[in-house]
Amino acid sequence: AGVGVADLGLLLCNRLGRSATLVPGQRNGAAPGRRPVNTIFAWSASSPAGVRWLGGTPGGDGQCQWNAQVLAGLLIDGVDVLSALNRPRWTYLPGADKNEADQKPHLQVDASMTAEVRDALQAAGHTLRVRASVGGAVRVLQRDDSSIHGLDDGRQEGLTAGI
Repeated sequence: AGVGVADLGLLLCNRLGRSATLVPGQRNGAAPGRRPVNTIFAWSASSPAGVRWLGGTPGGDGQCQWNAQVLAGLLIDGVDVLSALNRPRWTYLPGADKNEADQKPHLQVDASMTAEVRDALQAAGHTLRVRASVGGAVRVLQRDDSSIHGLDDGRQEGLTAGI
């Protein structure tokens, strides 16, 4: 990891998760032409002035979902980083993780999600499992005109700091 392709704006990763396998036919198999789920998901978002945010989370199948939810807050809803990090989250399961393969499809949702949203999800046919907290820690570094600072959602141990 830590290799970038500047012309494409990509940061590459070489770490696979606990569910990657070399067994042919498995849904998270590592093989030519496949893109198995990995356990590190980093992202960046830029403006014409340059990189605005860098972020990411560990966390298996949920990481793409959690990062997309934070990015939607920042890019679509236009909220500040702290607000985007503190919104209720959800995770669709099961995914590619072999440890969850026997679960029936469901959404895990934060207990802080409003009853109105939970009711709408159930009315749309989703089975919900309400948990005190859903997701791994999402960490974000934000670059402003005069500073760079780091924030995280506090869902797991660790500290996010930028200098």
